Amino acid sequence: MKSIIIVGHGSRVEENNELFKNLVEVLRERSDLSIDEAFLTFGTPLLEEKLVEVYEEGIKETVIIPYLLYGGKHVEVHIPEIIERTTKRYSDFKIHLDSILGLEPLIVDILTSKIEKYTTEN
Repeated sequence: MKSIIIVGHGSRVEENNELFKNLVEVLRERSDLSIDEAFLTFGTPLLEEKLVEVYEEGIKETVIIPYLLYGGKHVEVHIPEIIERTTKRYSDFKIHLDSILGLEPLIVDILTSKIEKYTTEN
């Protein structure tokens, strides 16, 4: 079985972390796959902890989807380091890292829609 982990940055403001968890719950309700949330900082569970939990549940393949608009140190360094440590510990665990949200066409569509609201108002 394959799982999906949506990873957010995390916030010191717990209400923001709860909003993220609510988003993941909506995604979970729309899918037959196992979908979990994790954080890079300031939230629980942290990504590395979630990967261990998923593996120990018997899942041997997972995809990490960063809920981040831009690359940077988290995407280019921190997440790959976490993946490397985890796969070194569990050599039969396949972990794939998907791309950031960045210029995904639907993100552009959402922003275009928001902009258009203001161009049609008087």
